[in-house]
Amino acid sequence: MSILFIFSRRSLSNYRRSASRGSITRGPAPVDKLLFLRHRAKENMKFGMKLFRNKISFLYLIIIGVLISSEAGNLHCWSLYGERKDMGMFYGPSIPGESILAMCTDATNRHLICGDTRGEIRVWNIEDYCCSTTSPVLFDSKTPPLVHSWQAHISPIIFCEWTNYKEHGSFILTASTDHTARLWTIKGEEIGIFGQRQQWDIELLLSSRGMNDDEQKEEKNENAQNGLDK
Repeated sequence: MSILFIFSRRSLSNYRRSASRGSITRGPAPVDKLLFLRHRAKENMKFGMKLFRNKISFLYLIIIGVLISSEAGNLHCWSLYGERKDMGMFYGPSIPGESILAMCTDATNRHLICGDTRGEIRVWNIEDYCCSTTSPVLFDSKTPPLVHSWQAHISPIIFCEWTNYKEHGSFILTASTDHTARLWTIKGEEIGIFGQRQQWDIELLLSSRGMNDDEQKEEKNENAQNGLDK
């Protein structure tokens, strides 16, 4: 079953105001987005089966968060098994009063990519976040390392998706209520905007970018060599 969410500019601005007031006056914040960390769950199950074959107790199974929920900007990490379900929480947007409506990860669940109502993309390294081998499992209130962030749109981001294009590395596709869909590198370099009259070719853009990088490397090497000669 698929669910279609339709956001209007007015409803999003109203939600921003309600989020900034907090949950004291309006009760629990609604869940804006859920993200299941499939690779994490798969690897943990493989580890569990290995313990089972070696007749080792499942008590030694690493307890990890495999589900992330976004609630009024707070990102909660949940375990679906073990002694503790709520494993950690941190605030995702860069300023108070915003919400995260779009989330995705890369193929190995190393990077968590979030798009907020301010139009900003933030990329976190969650490789070691909410992974516990101790008992009892403690609640993790620390924020994972923020590796990249940039202003991707001028209004709320409602969709983001990670993709790996051939040998060129990781890319992020975003869509916003500003009526644009954009393609970025995971470092925040804009590749192009979809739906423009002037069409663009990703192969040409990436190849030209690669040529520019090679030229910059050659120039740096020449400058370094000239410095040694002097």
